[in-house]
Amino acid sequence: MKKLKKIITLILIATMLLATASFTVKAENTPELDYIYMMMRLLDMEYYEPVDHDELFNKMVDTVLKDNPELLDTFLDALFGSLDEYTDFFLPEEWREFNNAIETQFVGIGVTMHMSQDKPVIINTLKNSPAQSAGIESNDVIVAVDGIDISDESLEQISQRLRGEIGTVVVVTVLRDGQRLDFSITRDVIREESVSGRVTNDGIGYMVIEKFNSTTGQETEDVLKDFDSKGVKSIILDLRGNPGGILDEAVKVANYFVPEGKVIEASFKNEKYNQVYMSDLKEKKYNLAVLVDSNTASAAEVLASSIKESGGGTVIGTNTYGKTSIQVTTKLYQNHGAKITIGKYLTRNGTNMDKVGLEPDEYVENYVTVFDDSEFEAMDHAVKYHVGESSKTILGAKQRLNALGYYFGTMDEYFNVELEDAVKQFQTDCGLYSYGVIDLTTQVYIYNKPFENKIYVDEQFNRAYELLGGNMDNIVMK
Repeated sequence: MKKLKKIITLILIATMLLATASFTVKAENTPELDYIYMMMRLLDMEYYEPVDHDELFNKMVDTVLKDNPELLDTFLDALFGSLDEYTDFFLPEEWREFNNAIETQFVGIGVTMHMSQDKPVIINTLKNSPAQSAGIESNDVIVAVDGIDISDESLEQISQRLRGEIGTVVVVTVLRDGQRLDFSITRDVIREESVSGRVTNDGIGYMVIEKFNSTTGQETEDVLKDFDSKGVKSIILDLRGNPGGILDEAVKVANYFVPEGKVIEASFKNEKYNQVYMSDLKEKKYNLAVLVDSNTASAAEVLASSIKESGGGTVIGTNTYGKTSIQVTTKLYQNHGAKITIGKYLTRNGTNMDKVGLEPDEYVENYVTVFDDSEFEAMDHAVKYHVGESSKTILGAKQRLNALGYYFGTMDEYFNVELEDAVKQFQTDCGLYSYGVIDLTTQVYIYNKPFENKIYVDEQFNRAYELLGGNMDNIVMK
């Protein structure tokens, strides 16, 4: 029966194509399509009456669907899927999950994904999400969920598997550096704040936009108000790993950074719907550096390109993803839905970045290295250290916790409150008693832990920080 359904579906798809095409066998066709073409030509030549292709198609579809109504979804899925990688047909459950994905709160594990070479790749994990706590990392490739191979599933289907009831556990299998890893993750409520911001002791603002959802414009305004209250004049805008989202929200953000003029131009099949999105920013307010990478896509590329081409800031990183198509969603019959590519956008200067991406002003790559503590202070492994005390061991702890991503405060021998907070978090993550004291056991863990991990060097951030006048040797995030 399954084989019959596959054959019928192939016939339906082929007939849809043949309804408006001449019946000529083409070299690039599959054998099945070639055979159908030949049968249609045979009918054209031999049938005793003229063949009306449209009428033949309609009768064929009516007959097949009358006997096999369940094939309608299969046919429509193939029909939409034959167009481009962003046009999709959704079954009712998939449609519900797709709409949930653009909400700002849902139950899941907290990851963003995209398809790369037909594989679901993690773009990033949301801050403090179950996925982040479990150890899921950017560029992990999902290969199974709860032991089920997902290689033939769409992003929406995979997303559906990852979501579920709060408190339930899902086992996610990923491929990382050629190794299969299993993670048992407890689903929880994911509250997606798309924008976050912090200020360094040098007075430089650091703003991260995870994606563009329905609240991104307002969240950006709130962060900038906080920056303004702290006298921030220079900002690092981090768009790395941002998969895009709602174009209108990206344009709202652009109005804070892009000098007056065009932000982006949207072009459609029907030219009367073409639209130019504008910025009305009269005067540039901030010195701006924008961070991008190969996972910066769609609406995030709109923002980055408009900043670059308007002179609103310096773009630093690697070439972006290269998605310039525009999709619209629509609800179909019986709670089905569809996402359809309806147009494309051109940058402020009229450039089409599709499949090419945005080239940054400064090409900078991050890298991973092995840990080297040869220039760090030694640790005595003999004395407990508390807030308010001073020692070379304390400086050694600061240096190592900085390399591990826990401490970003002043590098000296004084045990400050920032170090206490970092030690507490480190102790929690290592399963130690979390009380902020550098005891003997904690010293052993602080000394040994870096050698268990490869150190990620964020040269892109470092370059942006230096470009805006910051001192990397004394950076503190507040």
